[in-house]
Amino acid sequence: MNGFLSTTLDSDMVGLYAGDEQIAEGYRRAKFQLQISKKIRQPYAYVGNCSAKKNELEVLFSIGTIWRIESVKYDEDPCTIELTSCDELDSQLMELLKKYTGDGCTL
Repeated sequence: MNGFLSTTLDSDMVGLYAGDEQIAEGYRRAKFQLQISKKIRQPYAYVGNCSAKKNELEVLFSIGTIWRIESVKYDEDPCTIELTSCDELDSQLMELLKKYTGDGCTL
């Protein structure tokens, strides 16, 4: 995997990337709807003007970006997973790290 998560501003592109071929039993297609916090510290950039696919409206996010799952809608195909970017110093994130790692380590 490279150092960026490639996304698009064009929701019509979902079908292109989700595909329509048969998927293995127990798996589902998913689309992610991303909400970007104004407090985000990780780098991201709109690169639609210089992307290989000009109509893709591509946005790149640093792989280190942390996302909070807000909701999952299973009644759609593909299912929709709504994510919100969060700061690595987010208090809820720090509590989860303490709970699952046994200390206060940071990311």
